[in-house]
Amino acid sequence: MLCKTCEKLPLPTNVAGFCRKCSGNTSYFAYKLCDDCSVKVDQCERCEAPLIAGSTYVPTGATAFRITLMDKDNGSSRPGMHSGEEIVVVLEEDQYSQTEWGQRKTKSYGSIFRLKSNNGFTPYKGQYQKGTRELVFEVVNTGTEDLEMEEKVRAYSWYGSAPTPGTTPAPNGKSWKVSVQSN
Repeated sequence: MLCKTCEKLPLPTNVAGFCRKCSGNTSYFAYKLCDDCSVKVDQCERCEAPLIAGSTYVPTGATAFRITLMDKDNGSSRPGMHSGEEIVVVLEEDQYSQTEWGQRKTKSYGSIFRLKSNNGFTPYKGQYQKGTRELVFEVVNTGTEDLEMEEKVRAYSWYGSAPTPGTTPAPNGKSWKVSVQSN
């Protein structure tokens, strides 16, 4: 079952993943729970949000929470976060423009964020180059900082080599940011 937020998102590619609870197959690679476990624990298959609550805060452990931010949250702020909480950023991406979203490095050291995972690009149904990119950041320190994303020139890899994300900012590329205060 999906929460109201995830119902509005495009479906990822039809490649099965593994359930965090029972290690069975999920409907899609981007999903974290299988349908049976989703019903048992009353959580969304994709983001693990409680299905009975309309909140974007999702318990993922004893003290950690997730907060999902979308394109529309650009320029907003998230005060009162704590170390161990996660920020899931989902941004629309058009790969026809030869760009992809990546983190803008604002500090050389001492950042309050750590990139936990790049769940990658999920194309819209019937379109292979347009879709969304999901990145998960963990809050690891206290302080106030902007989490900034920018479009970067896509990097390509040869068959069999590991893909590397783009590092060069795209000329005239879009940007996105959210201000976070961690206590």
